[in-house]
Amino acid sequence: MWNNSGDFRKLNLNYADRTRIFRRVAEFLRYSQEVAILTISINKGSPQLPSTAKISEIAWTMFFQRYENWLGKQELGIVVNDEGYDKMVRQLSRKMRVYNPIPSHYGGYYQSPLVKIIEDPFSRHSQDSYFVQLADISAYLARLRHNHTPKQAKWEIHKLYKGIKPRYMLEASRKDNYGFVIYP
Repeated sequence: MWNNSGDFRKLNLNYADRTRIFRRVAEFLRYSQEVAILTISINKGSPQLPSTAKISEIAWTMFFQRYENWLGKQELGIVVNDEGYDKMVRQLSRKMRVYNPIPSHYGGYYQSPLVKIIEDPFSRHSQDSYFVQLADISAYLARLRHNHTPKQAKWEIHKLYKGIKPRYMLEASRKDNYGFVIYP
């Protein structure tokens, strides 16, 4: 939407209009008590990232592990993802229900299979799901934290992630004040 491409081009929105939309969505997220945002960020340029790394698989593994932890002892959950990696996400979640080694803070690993995610993840095209659209915008705002253009800085779009801090799963990461899981 920010780049005024795709279906949004037909609307002929100027920067002020697009900024207003982003601000309103961020405000909606901030005050929606039902919303919790988990952000996984993979630094693809890091020399610590193996060249053979399957970035999507790493990101989804980290997501599933943190989501399972966040659900805690009482809650059960489902995962609705944007279309694109359906087969890989489904296979990974099934594997992690059986085999999910977690690095221990004390060295080594311990086994913690997924038990709180009660169904295979299923995908929805973002144009058909408000939830997926909100997730897309949340991911975009998180990305702008470290990767934004001068024009986005001028309109202060890159700072909107700060306003939705109450919705971030802060417990997902001890290393980031916003709970962003940043790998490696």
